[in-house]
Amino acid sequence: MALEKIAMTQRAMVEEQQERIGNQKWTQYLAAFIATIGGFIAGTALGWTAPAGPMMENNQYPFIISSESLAWIGACMPLGAMLGCPVTAGLVDKLGRKNMMLMLCIPTLIGWAMIIWAESVAWICAGRLLTGFASGSLSVIVPLYTSEIAENEIRGTLGTYFQLQVTAGILFTYIVGSYFNIFSLTLICAIIPIVYVALMILIPESPNFHLMKGNVEKARLSLRYFRGPYGTVDQELSIMQDSLAKTERERVPIMEAFQTTPAKRGLFIGLGVMLLQQFSGCNAVIFYATYIFKESGSAMEPNMSTIIVGVMSVIATYISTLIVDRLGRKILLLGSIIVMGICTLLIGGFFFLKANEYNVSSIGFIPLVSMCAFIVLFSLGFGPIPWMLIGEIFPAQIKGTACSIACMANWFFAFIVTKFFSSLASRWMKFKKCSAGATISHHQHMPMFPSTPKENTKLDLTKGLETRSISTFPNSLVVMPHINSRVCEYDDNYVATNFRRPIIDEDGVEVPKNLYGEKSPLVNKTVPKTITTAQRIAAESMESQVQTQKGNQYLAALIVTIGGFIMGTTLGWTAPAGPMMENGQYKFQITVENVSWIASVMPLGAMLGCPVMAGLVNKLGRKHLMIMLTIPTLAGWAMIIWAKSVVWICAGRFLTGFSSGSYSVIIPLYTSEIAEKEIRGTLGTYFQLQVNAGILFTYVMGSYLDVFGLSVACAIIPVIYLYLMFLIPESPIFYLMKGNVEKARLSLKYFRKPVDCVDQELNTMQSALAKTERERVPIMEAFQTTPAKRGLFLGLGVMIFQQFSGCNAVIFYATTIFNATGSSISSNTSTIIIGIMAVVSTYVSTLVVDKLGRKILLLYSVIAMGICTFLIGGFFYAKESNFNISSIGFIPLMSLCIFIILFSIGFGPIPWMLMGEIFPAQIKGIASSIVCMSNWLFVFLVTKFFTLLVSAIYLYNTFWLFTLFSVLGTFFVVFIVPETKGKTMEEIQELLGADLIPLLTENHNDCANLNLYVYLNFKRVQSSDLLGFLNFSIRFQLCSSVELEYLKSNK
Repeated sequence: MALEKIAMTQRAMVEEQQERIGNQKWTQYLAAFIATIGGFIAGTALGWTAPAGPMMENNQYPFIISSESLAWIGACMPLGAMLGCPVTAGLVDKLGRKNMMLMLCIPTLIGWAMIIWAESVAWICAGRLLTGFASGSLSVIVPLYTSEIAENEIRGTLGTYFQLQVTAGILFTYIVGSYFNIFSLTLICAIIPIVYVALMILIPESPNFHLMKGNVEKARLSLRYFRGPYGTVDQELSIMQDSLAKTERERVPIMEAFQTTPAKRGLFIGLGVMLLQQFSGCNAVIFYATYIFKESGSAMEPNMSTIIVGVMSVIATYISTLIVDRLGRKILLLGSIIVMGICTLLIGGFFFLKANEYNVSSIGFIPLVSMCAFIVLFSLGFGPIPWMLIGEIFPAQIKGTACSIACMANWFFAFIVTKFFSSLASRWMKFKKCSAGATISHHQHMPMFPSTPKENTKLDLTKGLETRSISTFPNSLVVMPHINSRVCEYDDNYVATNFRRPIIDEDGVEVPKNLYGEKSPLVNKTVPKTITTAQRIAAESMESQVQTQKGNQYLAALIVTIGGFIMGTTLGWTAPAGPMMENGQYKFQITVENVSWIASVMPLGAMLGCPVMAGLVNKLGRKHLMIMLTIPTLAGWAMIIWAKSVVWICAGRFLTGFSSGSYSVIIPLYTSEIAEKEIRGTLGTYFQLQVNAGILFTYVMGSYLDVFGLSVACAIIPVIYLYLMFLIPESPIFYLMKGNVEKARLSLKYFRKPVDCVDQELNTMQSALAKTERERVPIMEAFQTTPAKRGLFLGLGVMIFQQFSGCNAVIFYATTIFNATGSSISSNTSTIIIGIMAVVSTYVSTLVVDKLGRKILLLYSVIAMGICTFLIGGFFYAKESNFNISSIGFIPLMSLCIFIILFSIGFGPIPWMLMGEIFPAQIKGIASSIVCMSNWLFVFLVTKFFTLLVSAIYLYNTFWLFTLFSVLGTFFVVFIVPETKGKTMEEIQELLGADLIPLLTENHNDCANLNLYVYLNFKRVQSSDLLGFLNFSIRFQLCSSVELEYLKSNK
């Protein structure tokens, strides 16, 4: 009775406390929204080519821009983004997340300026490269920042903000491009970075960065800002400090850090989701949305069709923000990629029928429906979730590098898809392409990693990627009382020596076995918890105080992810600017080939930025790097605006791409470090949200402005970003890495309110850094660890599927796709619609990513993307086959819209989020850089060779190829991608394979010892973790049959 009264009293206290503080997290939402304006900038850069492409073809520039030039103009952006990723990885931990995001406004503005005043295709390509550099850099920094400032409960939601902003940026460019010429469009896009700078000053730096720099007080202030007056700031700050200290203790050379299991798995996941995101057909659907509409025989104007697609993408991404923390990351990824595969399969089938001259008049709606479904599901899952995951899955030491790697890989995939989509479609029949994309979408998930609870901490995630942690044991075991979203701890030595003790309370009375019992996952019976009254009361009291205000985390993430907005403007710039350049708005001739290189140079610059950031992110800080990146961004836009030749434009695009790639490394790192585990996913998606918003911005501006005005508008965003970045603190993790505990405390206080638990969280961070430092090995050895391998595999995987799902092809050539449907909607309107859908969908992803989880959003996203690309491919096949498609002309439009929405919800933002989460601390910078560099490489390949691909294998085969990638991505999400929702960075590393319970002796044939080993690790390997299960099985077989029977009998 006494215990029941105590429990009732504690419950009443908890309810009263929760009602009083109202779970105030608005500052985290606000900061994430502001930071992910960087995603909006990236979205404008991504979507710019959709409305700008036809303008450039219509000689709005004073020089000729050929179709090949347009292809390169579109591909330059991901190239620049690829360059930005490694640069950001090297600077994010040195300059800080906020500073880097502010600095990235400079190359963005320069890039837009070069595009506006371009005098040749080279100028446009250079400007696109610069905006791509900024976009790639923002794709690294923004998810990092949002994941670092977000609490666990909303981390998934904030993590999807990046993709939401990216889709919003894309939609923005679609809308603006429908009403303005290429110069006005570019000018308006350049305005966003200026606004970004102004807003970024209002939010603090990530408390993790402040801690990495040793500034505990700044970290505390920063955390307090994000957690509100009632947040347990000191406790959380102590945890962050312990984590950083553990990381510092275990620090090894960066290559050794990448050899750890969490680093490997984190990188694997990051690259995997990025790979599947891009090669599931998402870029093809987005970039060529207008063309798909036209090919479907739709009477809708291309502009209106792209706008519709943008709206669907934004809405779907917004839905993803709402459900990702409820459903989990994995389920969204799974559903996403399955639908994506189906859509690309259907599209491919339609175009197969059309190519073979079947009568497709009765099924002309299939490509449109598939496109819409693809966009919706991609925006729900594989659009935002990969960006979120990269902010969660990487160990602390390699987070910056690993995020950079994942981002660079993503941009590389985007380049490949964007550049060679058309060539693939033309040289290989379109329906085969889409079928290939469907195959990829449905084979992305290999049986390797388990699905995990949506609100797991990053520590949970890390442990689970190699083995599973044990929550309860039969018989006697002293465990911590259950606290929501936290890991129960236990003493291994106590288990070994006191395995059969009865349960005794603090008064010496044996506790009934049904008291405080819980269901054991190991055996089908209730397992009692050994807990004293004092422990229980203390835990319940702590639980009533841990509700923190997260508004500062949202605000900081929102501001820092404006780097993603800058990247979005860089990515989207080619969409509206491409046609303008071809129409002669520059004073020199820009051929189609020139435009192709102008688009492709951007991801090349981003590729360069990723490794540079990997070397600087832990030296200069996240904030400082983001601020510094505004310099190449502005320089790039300036070269584009005042371009004298195509070389100038390409150089500007290269610089903006450098910043974009750097942002794609730094921003996810920053957001993951400032975010609480409950909202790390949400903040992690802010980057993609801002990218989409930036793309939308370019679409909108490109509809009303010429190429010079558009570039000026895009160049304004980095200026605003620069201003706003001064308002937020550095990541506390970075301060702790630099030994500045006080600054780390101040930063954490800013992000955690109330500040009571700041010291505790800071101690946790310090312990984690210290552990990392103790375990530090040469960097190559670090990369040999299981977490490093798995993290790298995940990071590269999601980036591959992000880019090769067709997303960038769809974004860069959205206007062309709309024109292909025969829609009466103008190309500018269609691109704006696409941008709006992408932004709204990404925003939805920010709301749901920490509720539904990363995996579910990725799943839904990749499935829908596969379906949409299949349907689009099928439509174009039917059209090529001279079937009557008048009755199914809406299919490409619908499929495009669904594709954008689902991509924006899942595979758009989540890979960037994952990149900030999955890598071990020692190799985080390098691993992130690798993933980002790979992403930007993929972006470059997609952007540059998409048209060549279309020419080689026809449009329908190209989309079916994306469908194949979506099929593969589906398997990847199902069997490889772990659920990181609600997990701390340490828990994620454990999920990736860190801290496997070792054998008590070195004799692996000692069955008694192996018996205990198998028992303790059984739960940690039971699941879809194929590698862990095989390792478990091999060791398990060493026992004799007698010992096995004994083990079974004791279960």
